[in-house]
Amino acid sequence: MRSPFDGDLREKYLAGGPGTYTKFANGSVWKKTSSIASLPTGNLGAFTIRMEDNFQYAQGYEARITDANLFNGHQITKGETYTLKVTYTTSRDLEGPVLVRLVDPSREANWWRDLTPGDDSKFQISASKAGEVVSVTVTLNTIASSTGSDPEKNIVVFTTNGKGIKGEQGSGVRKPFNIVFTEFVLTRIK
Repeated sequence: MRSPFDGDLREKYLAGGPGTYTKFANGSVWKKTSSIASLPTGNLGAFTIRMEDNFQYAQGYEARITDANLFNGHQITKGETYTLKVTYTTSRDLEGPVLVRLVDPSREANWWRDLTPGDDSKFQISASKAGEVVSVTVTLNTIASSTGSDPEKNIVVFTTNGKGIKGEQGSGVRKPFNIVFTEFVLTRIK
């Protein structure tokens, strides 16, 4: 008799009990997720972002993180609280602290809506030297709602100031750089 459970699902179910099990298409390995409806969490693991020159709009460098796994289809709404735990290094010394915020950069949001305060020092991570390991947890409190649940309307933005000419693209003196994450976990706690 053929088992109704393909791959290793039967063993995982017997060992782990009721819950939601998922697997990649054409795969045979199942992974259990929480059996309780959990708050959206984005664990992006290890990856690199490029902090690009953004002097045409601001006074520094910027990187936007848009990933379907970041909010898992959840629409950010006013009054929520998130924690972002990150561990990273940078490819060059920073000129100032790194500001982390949630943003909706969609047309419906008039191309930029801060979902967390855009200038709040509580969301800053101290400046670091090239190669220095930074590990920190930042709490983000939302002040506005995004215009939808699409990943492109619910993003994490990293910015840092630098020397350059505001309004002039490519004028950053120290030039773009990388942030290399070894840990990136976003969790909605309220």
